[in-house]
Amino acid sequence: MGSEAAPDTEFHLTGFKKFHNVAENPTETLVTRAMQYMKNNPLPYGTEIKTCTILETAGVGALDDLLGKFDEALLGKKNPAHNGGVLDGDKEVEASRQESPVVWIHLGVNSGATRFAVEQRAVNEATFRCPDEMGWQPDHLPIVAEDGDITAVRESKFAVGKIVCSLVNQGFDVVVSNDAGRKADGIPLCSSQSCGVLQRVLIERTSHILCFHLLPSALYRDC
Repeated sequence: MGSEAAPDTEFHLTGFKKFHNVAENPTETLVTRAMQYMKNNPLPYGTEIKTCTILETAGVGALDDLLGKFDEALLGKKNPAHNGGVLDGDKEVEASRQESPVVWIHLGVNSGATRFAVEQRAVNEATFRCPDEMGWQPDHLPIVAEDGDITAVRESKFAVGKIVCSLVNQGFDVVVSNDAGRKADGIPLCSSQSCGVLQRVLIERTSHILCFHLLPSALYRDC
């Protein structure tokens, strides 16, 4: 009996549109160009960028779009499983997807940063110093009620330290961060929650992991 091939790994990239002090968001530029770049510079066999999405720089608005992407890209359903519901449809079709690792890479911007940061964790707190692009300005609100109060955290499943060390050894100016900022935490935290629910619904056989990167705002000058 021959050995089975390793499962394909699919990546989903998200970036953000403009916000207060960053009129040209570098994450929008990077994500927009990523698909075309990969056509000319293919990833290794067995890996693929499935979707590239630009989100509104807004708490509620961005999360709605993100959860919609979970439905479309992972489940192919209009009614999401992130609310704890049971998946419908042909179970055999879903089973064929259960072994494939799915990686969500969220790109954000720190307007005061001078180098890249890979986030180790997200905090269960939404506190905006100014309203987002849709006018929402939460103050010390928990993002995921089921996680507890605003001191709760979720850790990345990535070996963030090893990833950063590898990038540094390749000459990239990047650091590990343990504070994504209360405006940014909503996306990785709720994405983590959604991945967790998807794992439970699919009998925890699918590997859904996420990584959140903060870029320096000055990057857009080089894009």
